[in-house]
Amino acid sequence: MKAPVKNYDRHPGDSGERKFDKGSRPPRDRQREPRGERRPEERRGRPQGGRPAPRPVAPAPLILPNVDVTFVPNEAAFTTMIEAVEQSNRAYALFDLAKLVLNKPERHNVKFTFKDGQLYCALLAGGVFLSQEAAVRHTLQQGEGKVFTRADKPVDPPKGSFQFVNRCGITGEWFGPPNYHEYQTRLIKHHQQRLAHMQFDRFKSSIETVHDPEAVKAWLESKSKLTEYTCILDTEPKVFIDRSELEKHIRTNHLDKLVSAVSVVEVTGLMSRRVPEQRLLEVVRQSWENERRFPLKTVNELRPLLVKAGLHFFKYKKGFTFITPIKLNRFESTTNLSELLQKIIAFLRTHEGATRKKLAEHLAPVNETQLASDLHWLIQDGYVVEFHDGKLWALEDKPAKVAPTSATPPVAETPATPPAVAPESAPAAEL
Repeated sequence: MKAPVKNYDRHPGDSGERKFDKGSRPPRDRQREPRGERRPEERRGRPQGGRPAPRPVAPAPLILPNVDVTFVPNEAAFTTMIEAVEQSNRAYALFDLAKLVLNKPERHNVKFTFKDGQLYCALLAGGVFLSQEAAVRHTLQQGEGKVFTRADKPVDPPKGSFQFVNRCGITGEWFGPPNYHEYQTRLIKHHQQRLAHMQFDRFKSSIETVHDPEAVKAWLESKSKLTEYTCILDTEPKVFIDRSELEKHIRTNHLDKLVSAVSVVEVTGLMSRRVPEQRLLEVVRQSWENERRFPLKTVNELRPLLVKAGLHFFKYKKGFTFITPIKLNRFESTTNLSELLQKIIAFLRTHEGATRKKLAEHLAPVNETQLASDLHWLIQDGYVVEFHDGKLWALEDKPAKVAPTSATPPVAETPATPPAVAPESAPAAEL
Protein backbone atom coordinates (compact mmCIF):
# COMPACT_ATOMS: atom_id res chain seq x y z
CA MET A 1 0.00 0.00 0.00
CA LYS A 2 2.90 2.41 0.59
CA ALA A 3 3.45 4.10 -2.75
CA PRO A 4 6.81 5.49 -3.84
CA VAL A 5 7.28 9.21 -3.57
CA LYS A 6 6.51 10.99 -6.82
CA ASN A 7 7.17 14.54 -7.89
CA TYR A 8 4.88 17.00 -9.60
CA ASP A 9 6.29 16.28 -13.05
CA ARG A 10 2.91 16.28 -14.77
CA HIS A 11 1.93 19.68 -13.51
CA PRO A 12 1.65 22.25 -16.35
CA GLY A 13 4.53 24.68 -16.39
CA ASP A 14 7.19 22.08 -15.48
CA SER A 15 9.49 21.82 -18.50
CA GLY A 16 11.00 18.58 -17.23
CA GLU A 17 14.52 19.87 -17.94
CA ARG A 18 17.33 18.86 -15.60
CA LYS A 19 18.20 21.62 -13.15
CA PHE A 20 21.52 21.69 -11.35
CA ASP A 21 21.78 22.54 -7.68
CA LYS A 22 23.82 25.50 -6.56
CA GLY A 23 27.45 24.54 -6.33
CA SER A 24 27.22 21.73 -8.88
CA ARG A 25 28.23 22.04 -12.50
CA PRO A 26 26.85 20.60 -15.70
CA PRO A 27 29.04 17.97 -17.37
CA ARG A 28 31.73 19.42 -19.62
CA ASP A 29 32.68 18.17 -23.05
CA ARG A 30 35.86 16.14 -22.98
CA GLN A 31 37.29 17.98 -25.99
CA ARG A 32 37.95 21.62 -25.26
CA GLU A 33 38.46 24.32 -27.82
CA PRO A 34 42.12 25.35 -28.06
CA ARG A 35 42.74 28.67 -26.36
CA GLY A 36 44.49 30.16 -29.37
CA GLU A 37 41.42 29.84 -31.59
CA ARG A 38 39.20 31.98 -29.36
CA ARG A 39 38.96 35.75 -29.70
CA PRO A 40 39.63 37.89 -26.61
CA GLU A 41 36.05 39.14 -26.69
CA GLU A 42 34.77 35.56 -26.51
CA ARG A 43 37.04 34.72 -23.59
CA ARG A 44 35.66 37.66 -21.66
CA GLY A 45 32.09 36.70 -22.54
CA ARG A 46 31.59 39.85 -24.63
CA PRO A 47 30.46 40.34 -28.22
CA GLN A 48 32.88 41.53 -30.89
CA GLY A 49 31.88 45.18 -30.40
CA GLY A 50 33.38 45.18 -26.92
CA ARG A 51 30.11 45.93 -25.05
CA PRO A 52 28.95 43.55 -22.34
CA ALA A 53 26.29 41.12 -23.48
CA PRO A 54 22.88 42.03 -22.05
CA ARG A 55 21.85 39.96 -19.09
CA PRO A 56 18.63 37.99 -19.43
CA VAL A 57 15.77 39.60 -17.58
CA ALA A 58 14.14 37.26 -15.08
CA PRO A 59 10.34 37.10 -15.34
CA ALA A 60 8.47 38.96 -12.63
CA PRO A 61 7.27 36.63 -9.86
CA LEU A 62 3.59 35.83 -9.78
CA ILE A 63 1.61 37.60 -7.06
CA LEU A 64 -0.40 34.71 -5.67
CA PRO A 65 -3.92 35.27 -4.33
CA ASN A 66 -4.89 34.40 -0.77
CA VAL A 67 -6.56 31.15 -1.77
CA ASP A 68 -6.47 28.09 0.47
CA VAL A 69 -6.15 24.73 -1.31
CA THR A 70 -7.27 21.46 0.28
CA PHE A 71 -6.87 18.00 -1.24
CA VAL A 72 -10.01 15.93 -0.59
CA PRO A 73 -10.01 12.14 -1.15
CA ASN A 74 -11.96 11.17 -4.25
CA GLU A 75 -14.93 9.00 -3.25
CA ALA A 76 -14.33 6.19 -5.74
CA ALA A 77 -10.57 6.03 -5.10
CA PHE A 78 -11.11 6.17 -1.33
CA THR A 79 -13.58 3.26 -1.46
CA THR A 80 -11.05 1.15 -3.37
CA MET A 81 -8.34 2.02 -0.85
CA ILE A 82 -10.51 1.06 2.14
CA GLU A 83 -11.44 -2.26 0.53
CA ALA A 84 -7.73 -3.04 0.09
CA VAL A 85 -7.02 -2.17 3.75
CA GLU A 86 -9.88 -4.35 5.02
CA GLN A 87 -8.87 -7.33 2.91
CA SER A 88 -5.24 -7.15 4.05
CA ASN A 89 -6.02 -7.09 7.82
CA ARG A 90 -2.84 -5.02 8.22
CA ALA A 91 -2.11 -1.67 9.86
CA TYR A 92 -1.13 1.38 7.81
CA ALA A 93 0.40 4.68 8.82
CA LEU A 94 -2.13 7.49 8.48
CA PHE A 95 0.41 9.78 6.79
CA ASP A 96 1.25 7.08 4.24
CA LEU A 97 -2.43 6.81 3.30
CA ALA A 98 -2.57 10.59 2.88
CA LYS A 99 0.44 10.51 0.55
CA LEU A 100 -1.18 7.67 -1.38
CA VAL A 101 -4.17 9.95 -1.96
CA LEU A 102 -1.89 12.79 -3.07
CA ASN A 103 0.25 10.73 -5.43
CA LYS A 104 -2.21 10.78 -8.33
CA PRO A 105 -4.74 13.48 -9.29
CA GLU A 106 -7.31 10.75 -9.99
CA ARG A 107 -7.37 9.96 -6.26
CA HIS A 108 -8.37 13.38 -4.95
CA ASN A 109 -10.43 16.49 -5.57
CA VAL A 110 -9.12 19.99 -4.96
CA LYS A 111 -11.12 22.48 -2.88
CA PHE A 112 -10.42 26.20 -3.35
CA THR A 113 -11.34 28.62 -0.56
CA PHE A 114 -10.84 32.34 -1.29
CA LYS A 115 -10.31 34.17 1.99
CA ASP A 116 -10.31 37.72 0.60
CA GLY A 117 -13.09 37.69 -1.95
CA GLN A 118 -14.86 35.54 -4.49
CA LEU A 119 -13.89 33.02 -7.11
CA TYR A 120 -15.72 32.65 -10.41
CA CYS A 121 -16.69 29.36 -11.99
CA ALA A 122 -17.22 29.01 -15.74
CA LEU A 123 -20.44 26.98 -15.62
CA LEU A 124 -20.51 25.81 -19.24
CA ALA A 125 -16.82 25.67 -20.18
CA GLY A 126 -15.37 24.59 -16.82
CA GLY A 127 -12.58 26.25 -14.87
CA VAL A 128 -12.03 28.46 -11.81
CA PHE A 129 -11.01 32.13 -12.17
CA LEU A 130 -10.11 35.12 -10.05
CA SER A 131 -12.31 37.54 -12.01
CA GLN A 132 -15.68 37.42 -13.71
CA GLU A 133 -14.26 38.81 -16.94
CA ALA A 134 -11.64 36.05 -17.16
CA ALA A 135 -14.36 33.41 -16.71
CA VAL A 136 -16.52 35.03 -19.40
CA ARG A 137 -13.64 35.27 -21.87
CA HIS A 138 -12.75 31.63 -21.32
CA THR A 139 -16.36 30.59 -21.87
CA LEU A 140 -16.64 32.56 -25.11
CA GLN A 141 -13.37 31.09 -26.37
CA GLN A 142 -14.36 27.53 -25.52
CA GLY A 143 -18.11 27.90 -25.91
CA GLU A 144 -18.73 26.53 -29.41
CA GLY A 145 -21.33 23.81 -29.12
CA LYS A 146 -22.26 24.87 -25.56
CA VAL A 147 -23.04 28.57 -25.95
CA PHE A 148 -23.24 29.04 -29.71
CA THR A 149 -22.88 27.20 -33.00
CA ARG A 150 -21.04 28.29 -36.10
CA ALA A 151 -21.84 27.58 -39.75
CA ASP A 152 -20.21 28.71 -43.01
CA LYS A 153 -22.39 29.66 -45.98
CA PRO A 154 -21.04 30.17 -49.53
CA VAL A 155 -21.18 33.73 -50.90
CA ASP A 156 -19.81 35.46 -53.99
CA PRO A 157 -16.17 36.52 -53.50
CA PRO A 158 -15.14 40.20 -53.97
CA LYS A 159 -14.90 41.29 -57.63
CA GLY A 160 -12.04 43.34 -58.98
CA SER A 161 -8.36 43.25 -59.75
CA PHE A 162 -6.25 42.70 -56.61
CA GLN A 163 -2.45 42.64 -56.97
CA PHE A 164 -1.56 42.32 -53.29
CA VAL A 165 -3.13 41.92 -49.85
CA ASN A 166 -2.31 43.31 -46.41
CA ARG A 167 -2.13 41.42 -43.15
CA CYS A 168 -1.53 42.18 -39.48
CA GLY A 169 2.14 41.77 -38.66
CA ILE A 170 1.25 40.89 -35.04
CA THR A 171 -1.62 38.41 -35.32
CA GLY A 172 -1.13 37.33 -38.95
CA GLU A 173 -4.78 37.97 -39.83
CA TRP A 174 -5.55 38.98 -43.45
CA PHE A 175 -7.20 42.37 -44.10
CA GLY A 176 -7.27 42.26 -47.90
CA PRO A 177 -6.19 45.01 -50.34
CA PRO A 178 -6.64 48.67 -49.37
CA ASN A 179 -9.08 49.22 -52.28
CA TYR A 180 -11.48 46.62 -50.87
CA HIS A 181 -14.59 48.41 -49.56
CA GLU A 182 -14.52 46.71 -46.14
CA TYR A 183 -10.80 47.30 -45.59
CA GLN A 184 -10.96 50.29 -43.22
CA THR A 185 -13.87 48.82 -41.23
CA ARG A 186 -11.99 45.54 -40.87
CA LEU A 187 -8.88 47.38 -39.72
CA ILE A 188 -10.68 49.31 -36.98
CA LYS A 189 -12.63 46.28 -35.75
CA HIS A 190 -9.50 44.12 -35.57
CA HIS A 191 -7.71 46.76 -33.52
CA GLN A 192 -10.64 47.13 -31.12
CA GLN A 193 -11.13 43.39 -30.63
CA ARG A 194 -7.57 42.06 -30.62
CA LEU A 195 -5.09 44.90 -30.05
CA ALA A 196 -6.92 47.57 -28.09
CA HIS A 197 -3.97 47.81 -25.67
CA MET A 198 -1.79 49.15 -28.52
CA GLN A 199 -1.91 52.63 -30.05
CA PHE A 200 -3.67 52.63 -33.41
CA ASP A 201 -0.75 54.26 -35.24
CA ARG A 202 1.63 51.61 -33.95
CA PHE A 203 -0.83 48.92 -35.02
CA LYS A 204 -1.04 50.41 -38.53
CA SER A 205 2.75 50.51 -38.81
CA SER A 206 2.83 46.75 -38.21
CA ILE A 207 0.66 45.99 -41.28
CA GLU A 208 2.51 43.99 -43.94
CA THR A 209 1.91 44.03 -47.69
CA VAL A 210 2.25 40.69 -49.47
CA HIS A 211 2.72 40.65 -53.28
CA ASP A 212 1.96 36.99 -53.81
CA PRO A 213 -0.75 35.59 -56.13
CA GLU A 214 -1.25 32.65 -53.75
CA ALA A 215 -1.88 35.03 -50.85
CA VAL A 216 -4.45 36.96 -52.92
CA LYS A 217 -6.10 33.69 -53.88
CA ALA A 218 -6.25 32.54 -50.25
CA TRP A 219 -7.84 35.83 -49.21
CA LEU A 220 -10.46 35.59 -51.99
CA GLU A 221 -11.29 32.04 -50.89
CA SER A 222 -11.71 33.19 -47.30
CA LYS A 223 -14.17 35.84 -48.49
CA SER A 224 -16.17 33.33 -50.52
CA LYS A 225 -17.92 32.11 -47.37
CA LEU A 226 -19.92 33.85 -44.67
CA THR A 227 -19.77 32.65 -41.08
CA GLU A 228 -23.02 32.73 -39.13
CA TYR A 229 -23.12 32.41 -35.34
CA THR A 230 -26.24 31.14 -33.58
CA CYS A 231 -26.72 31.74 -29.85
CA ILE A 232 -28.26 28.54 -28.46
CA LEU A 233 -28.96 30.01 -25.03
CA ASP A 234 -32.03 31.86 -26.30
CA THR A 235 -35.49 30.30 -26.29
CA GLU A 236 -35.58 31.07 -29.97
CA PRO A 237 -31.98 30.86 -31.29
CA LYS A 238 -30.68 34.14 -32.72
CA VAL A 239 -28.27 34.38 -35.66
CA PHE A 240 -25.36 36.84 -35.95
CA ILE A 241 -22.89 37.40 -38.76
CA ASP A 242 -20.48 39.32 -36.56
CA ARG A 243 -18.67 37.51 -33.73
CA SER A 244 -18.43 40.68 -31.63
CA GLU A 245 -22.20 41.21 -31.85
CA LEU A 246 -22.73 37.62 -30.75
CA GLU A 247 -20.49 38.08 -27.71
CA LYS A 248 -22.16 41.38 -26.81
CA HIS A 249 -25.57 39.67 -26.94
CA ILE A 250 -24.39 36.82 -24.71
CA ARG A 251 -22.81 39.14 -22.15
CA THR A 252 -25.96 41.31 -22.00
CA ASN A 253 -28.57 38.57 -21.81
CA HIS A 254 -26.98 35.37 -20.51
CA LEU A 255 -24.23 36.29 -18.07
CA ASP A 256 -25.91 34.41 -15.21
CA LYS A 257 -25.74 31.21 -17.27
CA LEU A 258 -22.02 31.58 -17.90
CA VAL A 259 -20.48 32.46 -14.53
CA SER A 260 -21.17 31.78 -10.88
CA ALA A 261 -19.51 33.69 -8.03
CA VAL A 262 -18.49 31.49 -5.06
CA SER A 263 -16.11 31.64 -2.12
CA VAL A 264 -15.55 27.85 -2.03
CA VAL A 265 -15.43 25.52 -5.01
CA GLU A 266 -14.28 21.93 -5.49
CA VAL A 267 -12.95 20.49 -8.75
CA THR A 268 -11.45 17.14 -9.72
CA GLY A 269 -7.74 16.57 -9.32
CA LEU A 270 -7.30 16.32 -13.08
CA MET A 271 -9.13 19.60 -13.66
CA SER A 272 -7.00 21.31 -11.00
CA ARG A 273 -3.91 20.60 -13.13
CA ARG A 274 -5.56 22.36 -16.09
CA VAL A 275 -6.84 25.51 -14.36
CA PRO A 276 -6.63 28.29 -16.99
CA GLU A 277 -5.82 30.90 -14.34
CA GLN A 278 -2.02 30.79 -14.07
CA ARG A 279 -1.88 32.17 -10.52
CA LEU A 280 -4.35 29.58 -9.25
CA LEU A 281 -2.38 26.87 -11.01
CA GLU A 282 0.74 27.96 -9.13
CA VAL A 283 -1.16 27.91 -5.83
CA VAL A 284 -2.20 24.31 -6.53
CA ARG A 285 1.38 23.31 -7.35
CA GLN A 286 2.87 24.86 -4.22
CA SER A 287 0.13 23.45 -1.99
CA TRP A 288 0.65 19.97 -3.43
CA GLU A 289 4.39 20.09 -2.79
CA ASN A 290 3.84 21.27 0.80
CA GLU A 291 1.36 18.46 1.46
CA ARG A 292 3.68 15.82 0.00
CA ARG A 293 6.30 16.91 2.54
CA PHE A 294 3.89 17.00 5.50
CA PRO A 295 0.29 16.02 4.63
CA LEU A 296 -1.42 17.32 7.78
CA LYS A 297 -4.39 18.94 5.99
CA THR A 298 -4.98 15.83 3.90
CA VAL A 299 -4.83 13.67 7.04
CA ASN A 300 -7.53 15.84 8.63
CA GLU A 301 -9.70 15.28 5.55
CA LEU A 302 -9.11 11.51 5.80
CA ARG A 303 -9.87 11.09 9.53
CA PRO A 304 -13.68 11.44 9.50
CA LEU A 305 -13.91 9.23 6.41
CA LEU A 306 -11.84 6.50 8.07
CA VAL A 307 -13.96 6.70 11.24
CA LYS A 308 -17.12 6.40 9.14
CA ALA A 309 -15.63 3.37 7.36
CA GLY A 310 -15.26 1.61 10.74
CA LEU A 311 -11.46 1.58 10.91
CA HIS A 312 -9.62 1.81 14.21
CA PHE A 313 -6.84 4.23 15.20
CA PHE A 314 -3.86 3.51 17.45
CA LYS A 315 -0.50 5.09 18.31
CA TYR A 316 2.76 3.25 17.82
CA LYS A 317 6.35 4.03 18.78
CA LYS A 318 7.01 7.78 18.43
CA GLY A 319 3.34 8.63 18.51
CA PHE A 320 2.70 7.92 14.83
CA THR A 321 -0.96 7.19 14.14
CA PHE A 322 -1.90 3.96 12.37
CA ILE A 323 -5.24 2.60 11.22
CA THR A 324 -6.37 -1.00 11.11
CA PRO A 325 -9.64 -2.81 10.32
CA ILE A 326 -9.20 -4.86 13.53
CA LYS A 327 -9.97 -3.61 17.03
CA LEU A 328 -6.93 -4.15 19.25
CA ASN A 329 -7.07 -6.25 22.44
CA ARG A 330 -4.83 -7.14 25.39
CA PHE A 331 -4.61 -10.34 27.39
CA GLU A 332 -5.12 -10.14 31.12
CA SER A 333 -2.60 -12.97 31.35
CA THR A 334 -1.03 -15.41 28.89
CA THR A 335 -0.62 -18.23 31.42
CA ASN A 336 -3.79 -20.00 30.32
CA LEU A 337 -2.75 -20.03 26.63
CA SER A 338 -1.27 -22.99 24.82
CA GLU A 339 2.50 -23.44 24.88
CA LEU A 340 2.89 -22.41 21.23
CA LEU A 341 0.79 -19.26 21.73
CA GLN A 342 2.89 -18.31 24.77
CA LYS A 343 6.09 -18.78 22.75
CA ILE A 344 4.74 -16.62 19.91
CA ILE A 345 3.75 -13.82 22.28
CA ALA A 346 7.01 -13.98 24.24
CA PHE A 347 9.18 -13.84 21.11
CA LEU A 348 7.29 -10.94 19.52
CA ARG A 349 7.37 -8.91 22.73
CA THR A 350 11.14 -9.28 23.00
CA HIS A 351 11.85 -8.94 19.24
CA GLU A 352 9.93 -5.88 18.15
CA GLY A 353 9.58 -5.64 14.38
CA ALA A 354 10.11 -9.36 13.75
CA THR A 355 8.49 -10.90 10.67
CA ARG A 356 6.71 -14.20 10.11
CA LYS A 357 9.93 -15.65 8.72
CA LYS A 358 11.95 -14.67 11.80
CA LEU A 359 9.25 -16.08 14.05
CA ALA A 360 9.25 -19.41 12.21
CA GLU A 361 13.05 -19.61 12.33
CA HIS A 362 13.08 -18.95 16.08
CA LEU A 363 10.42 -21.59 16.85
CA ALA A 364 11.82 -24.23 14.48
CA PRO A 365 11.22 -27.08 14.40
CA VAL A 366 7.51 -26.35 14.65
CA ASN A 367 4.35 -27.42 12.89
CA GLU A 368 4.08 -24.64 10.31
CA THR A 369 0.35 -25.19 9.79
CA GLN A 370 -0.32 -24.84 13.52
CA LEU A 371 1.96 -21.78 13.71
CA ALA A 372 0.12 -20.06 10.84
CA SER A 373 -3.25 -20.88 12.43
CA ASP A 374 -2.29 -19.55 15.86
CA LEU A 375 -0.73 -16.40 14.44
CA HIS A 376 -3.82 -15.80 12.29
CA TRP A 377 -6.04 -16.05 15.40
CA LEU A 378 -3.84 -13.62 17.35
CA ILE A 379 -3.98 -11.08 14.50
CA GLN A 380 -7.70 -11.46 13.81
CA ASP A 381 -8.57 -10.96 17.48
CA GLY A 382 -6.27 -7.93 17.82
CA TYR A 383 -3.64 -9.31 20.20
CA VAL A 384 -0.94 -9.02 17.52
CA VAL A 385 -0.68 -6.29 14.89
CA GLU A 386 0.76 -7.00 11.46
CA PHE A 387 1.93 -3.82 9.74
CA HIS A 388 1.82 -3.15 6.02
CA ASP A 389 5.53 -4.01 5.70
CA GLY A 390 5.09 -7.43 7.34
CA LYS A 391 6.48 -6.52 10.77
CA LEU A 392 4.68 -7.91 13.83
CA TRP A 393 3.91 -6.32 17.19
CA ALA A 394 2.44 -8.13 20.21
CA LEU A 395 0.59 -5.93 22.67
CA GLU A 396 1.45 -6.11 26.35
CA ASP A 397 -0.98 -7.59 28.89
CA LYS A 398 -3.49 -5.38 30.60
CA PRO A 399 -2.12 -3.75 33.76
CA ALA A 400 -3.06 -5.63 36.91
CA LYS A 401 -5.92 -4.16 38.93
CA VAL A 402 -4.98 -2.93 42.42
CA ALA A 403 -7.52 -3.94 45.08
CA PRO A 404 -8.56 -1.14 47.47
CA THR A 405 -7.22 -1.39 51.09
CA SER A 406 -9.62 -1.88 53.98
CA ALA A 407 -8.50 1.42 55.54
CA THR A 408 -9.79 3.33 52.56
CA PRO A 409 -13.28 2.18 51.64
CA PRO A 410 -14.08 2.41 47.95
CA VAL A 411 -16.11 5.42 46.91
CA ALA A 412 -18.68 5.10 44.15
CA GLU A 413 -17.72 7.34 41.28
CA THR A 414 -20.14 8.99 38.95
CA PRO A 415 -19.02 8.22 35.39
CA ALA A 416 -17.98 11.42 33.68
CA THR A 417 -19.43 12.27 30.32
CA PRO A 418 -16.60 12.03 27.79
CA PRO A 419 -15.89 15.31 26.00
CA ALA A 420 -17.01 15.60 22.41
CA VAL A 421 -14.19 15.02 19.95
CA ALA A 422 -14.29 16.32 16.41
CA PRO A 423 -14.02 13.51 13.82
CA GLU A 424 -10.89 15.01 12.32
CA SER A 425 -9.13 14.72 15.70
CA ALA A 426 -10.36 11.25 16.62
CA PRO A 427 -8.07 9.75 19.32
CA ALA A 428 -6.21 6.51 19.00
CA ALA A 429 -7.98 3.42 20.32
CA GLU A 430 -7.69 2.94 24.05
CA LEU A 431 -5.94 -0.34 24.72
